[in-house]
Amino acid sequence: MEVNLSLNGARATEFDGDKVYELGQETAVVAIFVGTLMKGLRGQPSYLTGTSACRWYINDFQIPAIQEYYNM
Repeated sequence: MEVNLSLNGARATEFDGDKVYELGQETAVVAIFVGTLMKGLRGQPSYLTGTSACRWYINDFQIPAIQEYYNM
């Protein structure tokens, strides 16, 4: 399943996309985004939006769901 993600405001500038890309060149990347909203218009792909409430956890193996998915 593919979902586009859009971060707005200051949170968008805090996301280090280059770092995630580099990590993805070495290993699988499993990310959980919390505090997001699913949006979409009829006939358009759905996407997530995140504002100041949004947090992300990338390859954070202290979170069991990330470890489990990564092991698959």
